[in-house]
Amino acid sequence: GTGPQGRADPGASGRLIHPPRVARAAGSGWLSRILLFSLASGEALAQSPSLLRGPYLQMGTPHSMLVAWKTAEPADGVVEFGTDSGYGSRVSDTAAARVHAVVLEGLSASTRYFYRVLGNGSVLAEGGTFITSPDPQSEPRPFRFIAFADSGTGSQAQRDVASRIAASNPEFGIHVGDILYPSGIEEDYDSKYFGFYRE
Repeated sequence: GTGPQGRADPGASGRLIHPPRVARAAGSGWLSRILLFSLASGEALAQSPSLLRGPYLQMGTPHSMLVAWKTAEPADGVVEFGTDSGYGSRVSDTAAARVHAVVLEGLSASTRYFYRVLGNGSVLAEGGTFITSPDPQSEPRPFRFIAFADSGTGSQAQRDVASRIAASNPEFGIHVGDILYPSGIEEDYDSKYFGFYRE
């Protein structure tokens, strides 16, 4: 599964070391913006970085999708993607970062894409898929989504809500605020948010 879209990554709010870059996906001509944020600079690249969070999806549209992830060590960021498991398109940046957010653009509406994430030449996660939204102008149709808030308590009630969300099989999700309690610190995001809504 890909998990609900609309998740906010607290790690991306660190000091911006690398400015936004623009790269062209190899072999496709699709324009893909790469936004790489680093919480540290001047560190050597690890041979095979450890994946701490993700990958997860945000801000999907009929023609774009953001793929985000976090590594324990600084690494370059690569997303390979395509309409089959052979991928065929690749977006990369050599700048070392721990928190990565890659926007894939020029996608086709209502289309399933396969993707995987790499860092420093190693595959960090593969087997991910997503389906782009329908184009509302050419393909208007009903869709299912969830909206929720006040989520991150770590309680049984939160588990129950997460189960109901999964059972409803939404196409996307919107979180409207108060993600974590009591104070929204970075250390609690995996145990009180991402761990609950991984699927």
